[in-house]
Amino acid sequence: MPFLQLFLAQKSGEWYASPPVTLSPNAIVLTRTAKKKLIGKHQAHKSDTGSPQVQVALLSQEINLLVKHLQEHPKDESARRGLLGKVSQRRKILNHLRMNDQSMYQEVVQANALKK
Repeated sequence: MPFLQLFLAQKSGEWYASPPVTLSPNAIVLTRTAKKKLIGKHQAHKSDTGSPQVQVALLSQEINLLVKHLQEHPKDESARRGLLGKVSQRRKILNHLRMNDQSMYQEVVQANALKK
């Protein structure tokens, strides 16, 4: 459930979920369907959602969205900080892969078109 739908509103003493909010097409978040497609493309088996391959793919896509956002909004410091955190997280996962499974590291780098 998207973050914006988690807010609850009170009407006549009863709590109900607020109606879904539609985001602009240039939003800096991945949609549920985009995430499912990415996970399906990179997962090792049917129920795989947390393997390093999937994590790097999701982080790479989020990084690409943030880079586009920052090109349009260069003064958005909170987005820049989020970008640096995601890049750091991806780098840690890739370092772990490089140390423990060199062949998987090469596959992940090629699949996500990364420089190293």
